[in-house]
Amino acid sequence: MRKNRAFGYQHFGLISPGFRYLMTGCLICLLAACASHSPIAPSIAPSAHQQTASIPAQVDKAESEVADLKQQMLGMIQDSINQDSEMSPELKTRLTAQAIEPLQEESAIFLTGEDKITRPVAVNLQKAFEQTLVELGNSQHPGLTRAVAIIHTDKPTTPLCNPQKQILPGTAASDMSQDAQRLKTITDRSITVRKMARCGGNLSLVIAYARDGLEKRTAAEKQVYLQETLKPENCNLTDARLNCDAVPAEISGSSYILTTPSGGELYFGNNGMQALESSKNMYWRYWFGSTQKIVPARRKQEIEGFLKTSGYKPTGF
Repeated sequence: MRKNRAFGYQHFGLISPGFRYLMTGCLICLLAACASHSPIAPSIAPSAHQQTASIPAQVDKAESEVADLKQQMLGMIQDSINQDSEMSPELKTRLTAQAIEPLQEESAIFLTGEDKITRPVAVNLQKAFEQTLVELGNSQHPGLTRAVAIIHTDKPTTPLCNPQKQILPGTAASDMSQDAQRLKTITDRSITVRKMARCGGNLSLVIAYARDGLEKRTAAEKQVYLQETLKPENCNLTDARLNCDAVPAEISGSSYILTTPSGGELYFGNNGMQALESSKNMYWRYWFGSTQKIVPARRKQEIEGFLKTSGYKPTGF
C-alpha cells in the first residue's frame, strides 16, 4: 500500500505546475457545487447538547404556567368565598386561614377535628374550586387547555343524588339535620357539580363508584342520579361503575387534573368521607400543586392505580 501511494505522488509530481493548479481549482469548484446541491447542506441539525438544553426550557415554561394557574385559581376561589352572602364571616375567615393561605405556599394540607367544624371548611373549599373551574371553562381561559374531574367515592356522588338545591331524606348523617352550615355544603355542590357536567371548554366529569354503590343509595336518590346520567345537556358527564366491592376510606374523594398549553399538569384533590358516613371526628386531606412535585404526583398515581385496578382507565388523567 505504501508503494502505491508513493507511485501516485511521484506521477502527480511529474505534471506541470500550471496544469496542476488548474486541476486543483477545478476540484475545488466541483466540491463547492456538490455541497450547494446537497439536501442537507442548507440546514444544520442541532447538536445533541442543543437538543438536551431545550428540554429544561420546555419544562420551566410548563411549570411556570402551572404556578400561574394555581395562583390565579386561588385568587378566584377567595373571591368566590368572599361573595357568598349565605356564608358566615367566621367561616370565611377560617377558610382563608386554614386552607387558602396555606395552599399558596404548600402543595398539600390537612384538616382534623369535629365534622361540624371541619366539613364546612373542607367542602366549601371544594365547592369554590369547582365554581372556579366552571368559570375558567366557560370563558375558555388561555392558561387551561383541558380539565378532567373524577369523583371517586363508595356511592355515586351525593350532589347528583339529590335534586338541585334540595336534600332528600337519608342523604346526610342524622347529626347534620339541624346544622345549616353543613347542609349548605350539599345544596351548594348540587349546583356546582351540575355546572361541571354541562359547562363549556374541554372538561370531563367522571362519577366513579363501587360495584354495588348505586344500590346503597335510597330509591329516590338512585332515581335522581340515573336521570342526571341520561340528560343530554350533561354532555361532560361519564358514569363509571368500578369493578370493586368498596372504595377505601383513604381513596374516597375527588381528583382534578388541569393541563396547561405547554403540557404542565396542575392537580387538585381531596380525601374525606361522604355526608352520610360523617363521624364526630374527621380527617381531611387536600392537594393542590404541580404533578412534578412529589406529594401531588404521589396522590395522582395512587388514584390512577386504584382506578385501573378497578377496571377504569381515565382519559387525560
